[in-house]
Amino acid sequence: MKTTPSPKDLLDKEWIDLILTARKMGLSIEEIRFFLVNSSLSFDEEKSDSFEA
Repeated sequence: MKTTPSPKDLLDKEWIDLILTARKMGLSIEEIRFFLVNSSLSFDEEKSDSFEA
């Protein structure tokens, strides 16, 4: 019997795929983390800017 993966399992797989792809591109774990943190902060700023209008 085949079970449907949970949303968390799918999200985990997407994160793992993203990290593995970045590693294949030669990025270190710290560079990946730096990128993700900055992307998250940038996204949060864009959301808050849109609510100020």
